[in-house]
Amino acid sequence: MSNWRHLDRQLKSVADAATGTMVDVPVFRSPQLNQSALASGLDSDLHRTLRVARLEWPTVVEELNSPVTLRERHDALIAYHHLMERGDFADPVLQRARIITQLYFDLVYFRDRVMVLLREKVGKRPPKFAGIPYLSEWLELVGGGDFAGRIKSLRNGFAHGKWSFLPDFSGIACYPGQQAPYTRCELTQLDLGVAHALLYAFQLVLLQTASEEL
Repeated sequence: MSNWRHLDRQLKSVADAATGTMVDVPVFRSPQLNQSALASGLDSDLHRTLRVARLEWPTVVEELNSPVTLRERHDALIAYHHLMERGDFADPVLQRARIITQLYFDLVYFRDRVMVLLREKVGKRPPKFAGIPYLSEWLELVGGGDFAGRIKSLRNGFAHGKWSFLPDFSGIACYPGQQAPYTRCELTQLDLGVAHALLYAFQLVLLQTASEEL
């Protein structure tokens, strides 16, 4: 298994920064999870889940690999990872392009096709998928809570081209509805940073785990 201590520390830092300001954030709000080992705990739950799926419920693996395989998604993540590792750009044009790339990978490419499908399968609660608190909590990012709803609003606004940076670039405004009158939803830099930290960490752990298990 991979060593996730560095990512554990990064997530703990983000969780500490969000404490008291965003009480509805899945994963960070859960007293059942060790907040100093969030990535490591997720890794353990994913290993168990993917192993069970491969051996006892292979249709789950087939759906995760269709039509784009998890290995192909891993290859795509490598380039995305290198972009994220460069950090924020001083050039505002490059920085905004980085944010758009980040929104696409986090909210559409991985959230829609992988996280939503996993939650659908795990949410059926077959006995074979019992005892996975980290994965279950992480999948609430695509659940029915307030924060998950805000992420979904951002996803819909972004995917349908109905979003903009706030005038001072302190966040993003989006309009998730299909037609007028539109409801405006705003996400601050803190909202966006927390959402990215969780969604990106999930991608890193899932695809590394999948490469080991599948």
